[in-house]
Amino acid sequence: MNPDCGHQAVLPGNKGMARSASANRKLKRCGDISAIKKRIIARQRLKKNSSLCCKRTALHTAWNIYGNSTTSLYSRWASGRIAAASQVLRQRVKIMSWKFAHSVDCPVSREFAWQFWSHVENWLFDTSAESVTLDGPFAAGTRGTTKPRGLDPLDWQLVEVQDGHTAVIEMNLPGAVVKFHWRFEELPDNATRISQQVTMEGERIENYMAGAAELEKGIPEGMKKLTEEIIKAYPLK
Repeated sequence: MNPDCGHQAVLPGNKGMARSASANRKLKRCGDISAIKKRIIARQRLKKNSSLCCKRTALHTAWNIYGNSTTSLYSRWASGRIAAASQVLRQRVKIMSWKFAHSVDCPVSREFAWQFWSHVENWLFDTSAESVTLDGPFAAGTRGTTKPRGLDPLDWQLVEVQDGHTAVIEMNLPGAVVKFHWRFEELPDNATRISQQVTMEGERIENYMAGAAELEKGIPEGMKKLTEEIIKAYPLK
């Protein structure tokens, strides 16, 4: 062919080379597409793995909070319930019990102080009592009765007696039990400490709190009078 025509002669070798270049371009494009697909797949896998990892992390965190600490959470709940119940119980016990104690020193021997007090007729120094009787010896198990002025008789019982030292008088009321704990302790110089503790327990103790307040006021004065009566009766002044 004439080279002036502006066309390049296509030789057999050149044609093969042209086809090879075209094929290469197609392969390159396919390779690019495949690489892009691989990158997309890789990104999807990475995203999926990342999401799964987040989920696993979230589950692990949730387990740490709610799973592993289930016992702890239950314990806290149970402890709270127990604490609340204990508080209610303490309040109930506080309402269901009362006590008051008082002591006086008397300048007489313990034996004489006990002998005077254990004769219940000597309790009549308290002008609020009309009569006091004891149905037997001053010993555990013996019952007695006190008749306050203008009121019904009150029955009581000696439940504990250690002769010359201690005695416990029990009085049963509707819904409550009152106990009078008496103690006679020997002091130096032939003196005696006389102590009385009054306790009250029961479900209906609220009904007697007004009377308990009166006891708190009256017991110190009553024990002072008891000491005066013992001193009066003591043969060696």
